[in-house]
Amino acid sequence: MLGCRTLDIIHVAAAIVLGAKIFITFDGRQAALAKQAGLAVIQ
Repeated sequence: MLGCRTLDIIHVAAAIVLGAKIFITFDGRQAALAKQAGLAVIQ
């Protein structure tokens, strides 16, 4: 379980819908979700 917040899910979903390949964040939970979703993450 990642313990994601609603806005984390919305941000990652928006990145996927927009075709992003790299996700940049300073939030650990958001980074974990983005990695699980298949995005390359820069923290």
